[in-house]
Amino acid sequence: MDWKNLIADETRIIPCHYTRGRAGSIKAVTIHHMAGNLSIADCYNVWTNNEASAHYAVQADGRIGQLVNDSDTAWACGNTWANANTISIEHANNSSNPWTVHQKALDAGAHLTAAICAYYNLGEPQWMVNVFPHKHWSPTACPGELAGSQNAEYMRLAKKYYKELKGGSVGQGKWIRESGGKKRWWYRHANGSYTKNAWEKIDGLWYFFDKDGWMKTGWLSWKNNKYYLQEKSTKDFKEGQMRTGWVQLKNVWYWFDDSGAAAKSTCKQINGKWYAFDSNCKMKTSISVDTNGALKL
Repeated sequence: MDWKNLIADETRIIPCHYTRGRAGSIKAVTIHHMAGNLSIADCYNVWTNNEASAHYAVQADGRIGQLVNDSDTAWACGNTWANANTISIEHANNSSNPWTVHQKALDAGAHLTAAICAYYNLGEPQWMVNVFPHKHWSPTACPGELAGSQNAEYMRLAKKYYKELKGGSVGQGKWIRESGGKKRWWYRHANGSYTKNAWEKIDGLWYFFDKDGWMKTGWLSWKNNKYYLQEKSTKDFKEGQMRTGWVQLKNVWYWFDDSGAAAKSTCKQINGKWYAFDSNCKMKTSISVDTNGALKL
């Protein structure tokens, strides 16, 4: 997403169920929830086949799609004035009460709200001033927890991103924890991006993020090597950090070199002493040999 120029990750304009042009002008943002975990493609199909639409759809992974141009009128609010004068954003969320919005969607939606306010000179995002819930315009439960338990965090982030876009402090990246489910962590860079399916060094420590951007913990197989990522924080180690050196797990010792790769099916000299490791990377406490006198690892 190009926040400064308000260009979505994906543009997929629906062929119908919106009005070309606006009877009013852009004065505010209206936030909605999808009442389900829909993708951009899902929204395209739903709005193509039903008399409803919104300008933007924010997926659970934070990816943003534009389905109605800002200059056109989405059929989103059930209110003529609101449709003509606001930009509507749909957010992926749970499909039942409580209507909790996924953490990455919340973050990206707040960033998009800030970007709209900055781009159209609407001023700092303020609830019920230039940012409204769908239910303000018509009888509905929408946008669920974005107008309830998640509202304070949504607006805090919107204000923060607005200040950054307007030339305030950009700040450093930030760890963000999943609000429900597995309570996983992801790391949002100052520009709104995040690492996926790759390593990243943060504050001097290495972490690995999966294909969806979640920080991994525990054992990791990566490019023919095995790594161990701290499962729980202790006074000495942070959750998710790549371990090196000796690590004891369930009374078994393992050795990880400076790259984090575990010793496997080998003998290594460590601090002047020799150690053997089997095919599962476990340090062996007894050694056997085959009929040719070779070590069995």
